[in-house]
Formats: sequence, structure tokens, C-alpha cells
Amino acid sequence: MLVDGKIVNVSQGKLPIHVEKTGWPWLESDISLETEDKVDWPRITLVTASYNKEQYIEEAIRSVLLQRYPNLEYIIIDGASTDDSLEIIKKYEQWLSYWVSEPDRGQAHAINKGLSMASGDIVSWVHADDLLFPGACFDMAKAFNKYPEAALIYGAGAKIDKNNRIVKKVLSREYNPDLLKTKCFIFQPSTFIKRSVLEKSGVLDESLHYWMDWDLYLRICKYFPAKNIEQEIGMWRTHDDTKTLSGAYSEQRREIALIGRKNNGLFDRNNVTFWLLNAFNLAEEKTSLSLFRWMRQKLAGLLDRIYGTDTYYSAAMFEGKISEDKI
Repeated sequence: MLVDGKIVNVSQGKLPIHVEKTGWPWLESDISLETEDKVDWPRITLVTASYNKEQYIEEAIRSVLLQRYPNLEYIIIDGASTDDSLEIIKKYEQWLSYWVSEPDRGQAHAINKGLSMASGDIVSWVHADDLLFPGACFDMAKAFNKYPEAALIYGAGAKIDKNNRIVKKVLSREYNPDLLKTKCFIFQPSTFIKRSVLEKSGVLDESLHYWMDWDLYLRICKYFPAKNIEQEIGMWRTHDDTKTLSGAYSEQRREIALIGRKNNGLFDRNNVTFWLLNAFNLAEEKTSLSLFRWMRQKLAGLLDRIYGTDTYYSAAMFEGKISEDKI
């Protein structure tokens, strides 16, 4: 909460109880802080950006507060929601470090607003429809203490459905800077960052709407080392309104190519593949000639053999949507 103009730690106490709810994060309500081993825990700032997420935001909030982390700063930036989100946020107001509801310029802008207020040594953002695993903040704090050279640490996680059922486990792939240039294998819900490195890398690019996290990771890892851990940290919820799944695939493809060109130059393989395949795609749309589809498929297969398929662009991708396995 805000006291004398300063953001202070999340307070203790008991959260509202919902007897009809089951499972994490509903089974518990006591957020009395845990202080295991008398460790000097680094300050962690978590930001939730939200707009009209009444169905999920309460669970996101509880999954953060029930971390029981002793040096937590929790900020919610709401984009002037018109549903019942504000009433839900107000229920938890006494446990929040800061919150505001006002129009913004999109998700990246809202997250950046929260990051600009952060005082934590370590920062991350928890989307309003996502969750943290129990103990995630402790696991991350221990990891940063163990690997002080790392600027960015990411763990394993899970994809969940609208009822919090795990539909797929997400493993923590060993950090590979070359692979990161062509594919974002870093799972955003399980990623925490040293706040100090953002002064050099910058924050989220607000012109991007789907792949701004990947762009930020590339900029951070250009200057600083990253590290993966095996612990499960975050859960990414898939539902009908999930932005990455419901968004325009042509715009997602464009952003992937832009990020490749921006970070790796004109001859980045995602950028080259996008423009070559897209040219045939547009030609087919304008002429309705199946010849262009055949040529595109042959070219895509050739590019797969040249570049490999461990990238966002492949023959299969241009015949449909970006595979969820690539996310």
C-alpha cells in the first residue's frame, strides 16, 4: 500500500475465504509471512496488468499474496476495466502495495507503468489470467542468491485451462543464446529479472502486442547472462480470450519477423523466411492461382532444410497458425 507517498511491503493477515472454491489458490487464506532460515530475502516486485479480467484476476492476486514472501511488493495496473474487476481488486486492497485503474495504451504500457514504480531488486509480471505456483518467489530468490551473475532466471511451468487444470507441463530448457535469436523458449510466467539491468536493456517495447517479452529477453541477454532452473514457477492459462491464441496470426508473424530483424539484422532467418513466404502468400491471395501456394510450400520446405525447424517459421506454420508448441 502507499504510505506517505512510498510503496511499502504487502501486509499480513487472512484473505477472504471462498468455501465453494477448491484447489490452489483457494485452499488457503492465511498470508502470515514465512521467514525460513533467517535469510536476507531480496525484495521482489510483481506487477499485474489487467483489463476486464473479472473471471480470473482474483486467482492471480491470491497466487501472489499466498506466496507469503517476506519482502514482496505487489502492484496492479488496471486499464479502466468496465466489468467487476475493480470490486475484486478492492477486496484485496489492504494487501496490495499499490494499485490504480486508468486508461492505458495496452498491456506493455501498463506493465511498464508498474515497473517504473518498482523498488524491488528482482521484478516480474503476472498476467491477470495467469498464476504462480506455491513457493515460486522463494525458489526465485534462492536462485538469484545462488547465481548472482545472472540477470534473468527462468524456470519450468505449466499451461492450464480455464478451470486451473494442467493441460501441459512446460520444461525449463537449458539457456542457449543462439537458439533464443530464433525461438523464445523462455517461459514468461516463470521468468524473473534483475531490475538494475532494465536501465541498460530498456523495458517492454510498447509497439509490440504479442511478443514483447521475447524482444526484451533478447535485449537483456545481449549484455547479461541468463540462467534456467528446474523448479515450476508460473502457469499460463489458455482460454478463448487468450491474447496469443486469439490474436491475428498475420500480426504475430509480422512481429516475429520484426523482432528478428531488429535484434539480428536483415538476414535473420525468421525475417528472411517471413518475407519470402509472405510474398508468395500475397501473390496467391491477389491472383487465386494455386501455383503460388505450391511454390510457397516448396520454398518453405527448402528453407526448413536450410535453417532447420527449431524456429517459428516453417512450412507447417504458413499453412495454418503458429503452433502452440512454439509458445
